[in-house]
Amino acid sequence: METGYKGVSTLQEVDKSVDELDSVVSYVTVMVVIRNMLKLDYMMQERIVGALSIKTPTLELQSYCLVWDLRPYIDDNVMHLAWKMCPWNLGDGTSSKLLLLRKTHAAV
Repeated sequence: METGYKGVSTLQEVDKSVDELDSVVSYVTVMVVIRNMLKLDYMMQERIVGALSIKTPTLELQSYCLVWDLRPYIDDNVMHLAWKMCPWNLGDGTSSKLLLLRKTHAAV
């Protein structure tokens, strides 16, 4: 009878290990996606800054400003998912580290 209980315990441990592995893989995947989004966003910003000059027409400047503000390579849904996956997330989109920084900054 004891072997049955050990088997159930072992299955539960395996399920827990699989769930943890799945969680870690999901976390890493989201971080890689964010890294790639930020890299594309940075490259876009570099191109915009490189194209600017004193003679840049107003319409072109407005277009650059629009693209800069829209941040076409940043997916808000992925960013919100990443915040939810952070172990220090408080559930409302803020993190305990961010709150600590705010409190430290306010005290100074």
